[in-house]
Amino acid sequence: MRWFADHDRPVLATACRRLLRDAGGQVPRRGRGLSVVPEELLARGVSSREVDVLRLIGRRLSNRDIAEALVLSPRTVEKHVAGLLRKTASPDRAALAAVAAELLPEGTAGQA
Repeated sequence: MRWFADHDRPVLATACRRLLRDAGGQVPRRGRGLSVVPEELLARGVSSREVDVLRLIGRRLSNRDIAEALVLSPRTVEKHVAGLLRKTASPDRAALAAVAAELLPEGTAGQA
């Protein structure tokens, strides 16, 4: 599915998403963020916008600061943080910051 999306085959990517959804599988969403999603996070259903949020959590920003940086509402950031906690099985923000440090090196392209 991702290969089709990355190689300008949107019809095939959409068909794959539909088949996966119909089979009861978890369908990764097409995020609206700027970051490239590492394979390990993509397999857990993390979107590119969630990676944008995760990157800023790794920099120890508050939800309010993340909201300002990404032009989101604080409530939207709260929902992304909750999703990240669930999808990464992390107990708290400190654990999310550790995930960010491990999987999102500072020098990568598409940083928020």
